[in-house]
Amino acid sequence: MIVGLHGQVIHQTPTALWVQTQGIVYEVFVPLRILAQQLNSVQLFTTHIVREDAMSLYGFLELDEKIFFDRVIRISGIGPKVGLAILSTYTPSEFLAHLHDSKAIQKVPGIGPKSAGLLRIELEGFFIADSQTNVRDARLALESLGFKNDKIQQILASFVGSQLSTQDIIKESLKKL
Repeated sequence: MIVGLHGQVIHQTPTALWVQTQGIVYEVFVPLRILAQQLNSVQLFTTHIVREDAMSLYGFLELDEKIFFDRVIRISGIGPKVGLAILSTYTPSEFLAHLHDSKAIQKVPGIGPKSAGLLRIELEGFFIADSQTNVRDARLALESLGFKNDKIQQILASFVGSQLSTQDIIKESLKKL
């Protein structure tokens, strides 16, 4: 799994950067905000998606963008193209600020009323403490174990502001779940 790239930008397409690192050139699909910048070298956090017919890399300058993208594409009916469209239109914090404004969400290409409602339901409470790494990482771990988002949100609300390690939050949460 490729989780990051650091290298020289050797070509730019309307949707991607070609990044050369150690003699290998990777095509990395990025939000339009990144393409608007004239970058010679870049360090990207990446999501590597392997499908039956293709392998694709999606790159982000900030870790919170990658985490947001990874969460959004897990939602049924929302794919990587829509995830990139969201991040081309809004930063993660701007999008979450507009979460209850369907018209603002529908400004994103590829999102209609149904998708806007789905995003609101699925993302509500996900970024309970987006600046608090231990709670965010515990949420991701509990989601990967298959627990429901609403249950996770209820449990993790008590850990906001906590200085416990991610592992301790997970252990305590598992006792309550």
